[in-house]
Amino acid sequence: CPCALGLATPTALVVGLGKASQKGILIRTGSALEALAQTTVFVFDKTGTLTQGAPILTDLFSPSLPAEESLSIAASLEQDSEHPLAQAILRAAREKKISIDKLDRFEAITGQGIRASLKGKFTVLGNAVLMKSMSISIPSVFEDELLKFSRHGKTTLMLAQDFQLIALFAVRDEPRTDSAQTIQWLQNQGLQVRMLSGDKKETAEAIGCSLGIPLDQIDSEVLPIQKEEKIVELERQENRVTMVGDGMNDAAALARASCSIAIAGGADVALDTAQVTLLHGKIKGVQDAFLIARETLRTIK
Repeated sequence: CPCALGLATPTALVVGLGKASQKGILIRTGSALEALAQTTVFVFDKTGTLTQGAPILTDLFSPSLPAEESLSIAASLEQDSEHPLAQAILRAAREKKISIDKLDRFEAITGQGIRASLKGKFTVLGNAVLMKSMSISIPSVFEDELLKFSRHGKTTLMLAQDFQLIALFAVRDEPRTDSAQTIQWLQNQGLQVRMLSGDKKETAEAIGCSLGIPLDQIDSEVLPIQKEEKIVELERQENRVTMVGDGMNDAAALARASCSIAIAGGADVALDTAQVTLLHGKIKGVQDAFLIARETLRTIK
């Protein structure tokens, strides 16, 4: 008799999707629910996903220029950016009532930073990868500060003009209150939990370890295209991967994974790409979504 397939399966799916909706979880299709239930590896983006996505500027190291002048230059470069790190710079500038100047030219480099022309000077603001690609050396006086910031789990932005490093900006993004609990719950279910981050190794490891993620499952200094490659690599090892992210840099990885979860409040492209959306913006929704998906699949079987 085909009734078990013809009636019980769609009924179980309707109930599962409805229960998820009641908890603020939008699962777009039955196949997404099935893929989520079969997950063996959860891969989390760091900034804005495991962390709150509302970083604050904690330190400014500017040995050759007044701190206000360096902050003005950085804010001028970030004035049109919606990236969480950019917002930290801009908030600090507004609080200190620091002026922001117009740029002559501007180019955003995905996953690395910004380069522009400001008052006739070639100006760069971004991470170590961008500085290396621009052949901008890091003097020893800056290296000590970089190491100190990284060990405290802070993300560092570097500011250079005319190929000379002039300032460091340390930004701290606190973990979400429910991140550690969710990661522990997933690990207790026998699932592997990994973290991807564009941050320096020391910064990523400081945040990841504080959340209970083993060192060998933390990938740092990862560019957006490399996030997608990491998903492909994991799935080639016969894993069923669910990617959890919130930003534009996560879109390719979200599209590549067997299942994808986006945090509401993130970039529109991430929300459009993901198969599952956590409407309430709480990372615990990953735990709830997986539990509902698994129980629904058990009911069907």
